[in-house]
Order: sequence, then C-alpha cells, then structure tokens
Amino acid sequence: MVRLTEDWEDAEFRTYKQKDIDGDGVDDTILLTTFEYVNNSRQMLFVCLSSSPQKVMHLDVGAGKGDRIAEEIEIKDRTIIVRGKKYTVDDAMCCPSLPYESTFKVANGKLVEEK
Repeated sequence: MVRLTEDWEDAEFRTYKQKDIDGDGVDDTILLTTFEYVNNSRQMLFVCLSSSPQKVMHLDVGAGKGDRIAEEIEIKDRTIIVRGKKYTVDDAMCCPSLPYESTFKVANGKLVEEK
C-alpha cells in the first residue's frame, strides 16, 4: 500500500487482532492502521483470512482529519467492530468528540460495512 500511494504508515497507531472470522476454525488477521500524507491522514482496515491468505482485503475506515478517527477494533460473532470518534463543528482538529461505531463483515471476498 505504501509503495502504491507514497503515503507513510504511522505505526504508532497500528492495532491488530487475530480471531476466526471466516468460520474455518483458524484465526484470521485484522489490522487497523493509519497512513499519513501531505497534511492529512487516513485509516485503513486490512483483513487476511486463513482460508485465502493470498488475498488481503482492505477498506478505508477513517477519512482523516475533520471526519472521524478509528481508535479500536473488536471481533465478535465473525464481525469486525470499529470504534472511534467523529468530529463535530465545534471540535478542534486534534480532538473529535462524538463516539461512533461501524460494523463490517466479509461477504463475497470483500469487506462490507453493515448499515
């Protein structure tokens, strides 16, 4: 990803979990990480399933400064839960204040956000 976009990963904010989400009884790897570019950032969720390790799925889960910041991930019932904070109009760029939660599942080989 870094080579493709020329962004750089801010490893200080990297979070990963290992738990079975594809139901094959073998733990899968889930990574939440932040990429910095110019004067902004974005957060990506990566999932590597034990049942198809050659394909790493990824999805933008934090649109960067001014939108939302993902802070943690939880794996529950084959579902990935991302929690963090969204910005309100009164928040400084350093400090979003409104809690949010997004839920993702793997469907047809892709990460899909549940609405």
